[in-house]
Amino acid sequence: MQFVDAAPRAARRIRYWDRAATEVTKDSPDPDWTVGVLMAIAEDGLIYIEDVVRFRGGPMTVEQMILATAEMDHQTYGLNVTIGIEQDPGSAGKSDAANYVRLLSRFNTRVFPVSKAKVVRFGPFSAQAEGKNVRIKRADWNEAYLRTLEKFPTPGVHDDDVDATSGAYNALKDTPQPKPRAAAAQLGPGSLD
Repeated sequence: MQFVDAAPRAARRIRYWDRAATEVTKDSPDPDWTVGVLMAIAEDGLIYIEDVVRFRGGPMTVEQMILATAEMDHQTYGLNVTIGIEQDPGSAGKSDAANYVRLLSRFNTRVFPVSKAKVVRFGPFSAQAEGKNVRIKRADWNEAYLRTLEKFPTPGVHDDDVDATSGAYNALKDTPQPKPRAAAAQLGPGSLD
């Protein structure tokens, strides 16, 4: 992947969260991470990893950090950043996702149910990286992020960055790109049906 100083301002963006909720304790010295990947797809189709937030904490800490990150993204990009909340299977996953939609009601928040295996979900992003279509903003999180991606799918290695990355890419890829207003005006009334 190529390193850059910034992504183009004109891009579709999502901050996609893979959530965990376990604090580091004596009984749980290496729990999963909560990871939020800010990804953009520019008009030329290039993919930019702009920011990665990763931390460990209990449910309240996770909620507070996700809300604080949403505020930060809003200050930087306005409402042009979708917040992606991964929904785990079952009724508990639905309830948890609904709670996040309420918590983030001021923002463009979408829920994404998970149904495919991790390796399958990561495949499309991995192919783009192999095709040299991914750029990464230079930052202090780069090394930990890339190390995690490179180790996937090694058993016993945390894959939280992988899940947030594949979730972000698949969400952006599956979201229709809005039609430019100028082109829509040239088509005439009723032609967008």
